[in-house]
Amino acid sequence: MLVWDPPRRLLLNWQISAQWMHDPDLVTELDLSFTALSDSTTLVELEHRRLENLGEAAAGIRLQLDDPSGWQGLLGRFALRCAER
Repeated sequence: MLVWDPPRRLLLNWQISAQWMHDPDLVTELDLSFTALSDSTTLVELEHRRLENLGEAAAGIRLQLDDPSGWQGLLGRFALRCAER
C-alpha cells in the first residue's frame, strides 16, 4: 500500500502480470478515490496507471480492463452491493 487515507483515498501497487499471476517485479498502480457528494452518495474514481510496465502486453490488458467485465463491471457490482445496504 502506497497511500492509505480513509475515507478519501487508497493507492496501491498492482503486481499482476498479463497472465493474471502475481509478479513481484512488475509494478502498476491502482488509485481509488472516494468523494462524498451527499449523505447517501459517494463518487468512486479508479485509475489504473503505469500499464506501460506490462511491455508489449499493455495494449491488450488495457482493453481487458476497459471492457464492461473489467474495472467498470467491478465498480458497477460494488455500487449495487452498496445500494443494498
